[in-house]
Amino acid sequence: MSRRLPSDYYFYLALLKSSPFERRPRGWRYGTRRIGDSVVDRLVAAGRAQIIGDRVHLVEAER
Repeated sequence: MSRRLPSDYYFYLALLKSSPFERRPRGWRYGTRRIGDSVVDRLVAAGRAQIIGDRVHLVEAER
């Protein structure tokens, strides 16, 4: 069950639609943009993303 996210987290979901985030020594990266661990944790907890290996992927909504 996915929970409602704060409105600013939808920006990160839009980034995940185009490419996964990669794990780096100081957190997560999308290109040169740093993504905080708390953002990734919140997306995973809400059921919107999943960590596979060293990447965070968007979870497709089941309809």
